[in-house]
This record gives sequence, structure tokens and C-alpha cells, in this order.
Amino acid sequence: GCLSQLQPQAVFFAVSRDKVPMARAILLALGLAQALAALGPGDCAFFEFSGQSPDKFKLVLLGEMQSGETIHVTFAVVDGSGNLVGDRSKDLSYQASSCQLAGTILDAEQGVTSGKAIPWDTTEQISNGGDTLIAVSDAGSFLCAIHTESDTWGYDSSTQQSALPTGLTAASSDAIASSGKRSMCYTGTSSGTGADLKAAIGDLNNWELNTNFVSCTSSVTAWDVTDAATSCPTTTTTTTTTTTTTTTTTTTTTTTTTTTTTTTTTTTTTTTTTTTTTTTTTTTTTTTTTTTTTAACATTTTTTTTTTTTTTTTTTELEVLESHALAATSQGVMLLLLFLYHS
Repeated sequence: GCLSQLQPQAVFFAVSRDKVPMARAILLALGLAQALAALGPGDCAFFEFSGQSPDKFKLVLLGEMQSGETIHVTFAVVDGSGNLVGDRSKDLSYQASSCQLAGTILDAEQGVTSGKAIPWDTTEQISNGGDTLIAVSDAGSFLCAIHTESDTWGYDSSTQQSALPTGLTAASSDAIASSGKRSMCYTGTSSGTGADLKAAIGDLNNWELNTNFVSCTSSVTAWDVTDAATSCPTTTTTTTTTTTTTTTTTTTTTTTTTTTTTTTTTTTTTTTTTTTTTTTTTTTTTTTTTTTTTAACATTTTTTTTTTTTTTTTTTELEVLESHALAATSQGVMLLLLFLYHS
């Protein structure tokens, strides 16, 4: 459940991995963990139980049941070591196809395989001389229990009386016990906080208790857990992609001049110009995926950022050759003048 004075998304927590146990304890203290975790001990309560034909039972969820979670209602009992003993193949099971909020009723009736939340497709019966039903999670946690073999819990191998399932509290809504009842049905209030409803269900003065051979039906047809979540968690995923491209161009020019002089009248000057252009293109793509899961009283946000950097370098070299042939050089002019003087 959650605190009635808080609105959806009003509380946020960000903790490092090593602080998770402490954070969970805080959430439990605030009543928020139920919106974030699987069902645990005390998150359901039986409010109808009949071993007089037709055999039937009803339980109410007092915590949020996640999609895909399964509750097994077993006829096996708990021994002195806390282990279930008995034929588990006759368990009756319910798997949530979607989130189920606190106040959801799960019912079953012997031989009825449709129209009830839990199909009763085994031949197992509830003994009207006293019997035990225990709701167990897939993970093996005991969620709630009821038995009519004694007013207390304690394992007896000769009668197959059950010990108190681990994690449950005797004489409470977790673990109802009333000796010798053929049928028993809750008739108290059906609206209130989770704590108030648990207290009311745990009080046997709010039950119709039958020791004679009659069946009964609870007067409660719907539950209103006033401080529980009113909507199932929703998940929103937002993906943002940012691409940044940076281009850097560097140009280097080198000029080399070579002059060749011969005894002839021709001088060749060769100029080599080399231009090197280097272009570096860096493309950075950043993809940020934000997944936000909103429960009734808490919001958890997970952000994943992926950065990809690609660098491409291109080098281009351009060489230009220039040649100039001159008709005469200074040395050639002097030789010509000497020739003309002597002639």
C-alpha cells in the first residue's frame, strides 16, 4: 500500500547499489515497497472457507500482484522445520495476466474450472472435519493461511495439522485458525486502510463460524483498500539521439625551387609546390534511453546512455611542377660580347 496523503510520483529515491537494503527498509517504513516488489507474507488473507459442499474458498489481495506472478493454494502443511509436506501436485494456482491491485478477490470452487479466478481442476477436497489452506508464491514465500483443525498452529504428523508458516503471524489475518469449523466466512467491514482491514479480518468476532454441516458465503463482494495503489504501474520509454559532426581541415604548402645552369644559353628553373590537405571528420552520436516506471506512490527512472565516436581522416597531396627555359644567362651574354669585340 501507500500513504494516503501522497500523490502518484510524489516520492523519488536515488541510491547506490550498496545502499539498496537500507533504501528498501525506508520504503517498507513508508509503505511504498508494495508498489515495487513481489507479494510477500501478509499480502493476502482468506475470508471464506467451506468444507461443506460445495467446497470453496476466497482470499483477498492486500498487496499489489505484479503481472506474471503466481499464487499457489496448497493443501500441504508445514512441518516442524518450516517445510511443506504433502502432495503439491494438487495445488490450485492463479497466474496474474496483468497487474492486480490490493482488494482483488481470488475465489475457487471444487470442480469449477471457469468463471472463478482459480480453476479447481483436481479431486482434492476440503475436509469438513478440519483442514488447512496455505497461499504460496512462486518463490516459495508463504503469503497467508487458514486452518480449522485447531485454534492454534503446531505441527502434528499424526493428524497432519500444520505448523505456522514462516513469516506469518498467528491470530492475525495472515494465519486464521479456528478449531472444528465446517465452514467460516468473514462478515465485517470491507473498506479501510490495509492495517484496519487486516485487524478486522484477524478478529474472529467478525466471522460466521459454523460447526454444523452448513456452508456459508461471505457478505463481502468487493474490497476497498483506501491507502493502496489505485492504478497499476506504467512504463514509459523515451529515446533521444544526438549527432554532432566536427570537421577540421589543415592545409600545408611546401615550395621547392631548383635552378640548373649549364654552359649553354639555357637555364631551367623548376619549382615544385606540394600542397597537403588533411581533413579530419569526427562524428559523435549519443543515444539516451530513459525508462520511467510509475507506481501509485513512487517513480523509478533508469537512464542508459550510449556514445559512439567515429573519426575519419583523409589526406590529399597535390604536387605542381613549373619549368621555365630562359634564352640566355648572364654567362652567355658575356661570351657573346667577347666574340663581337675580337671580330
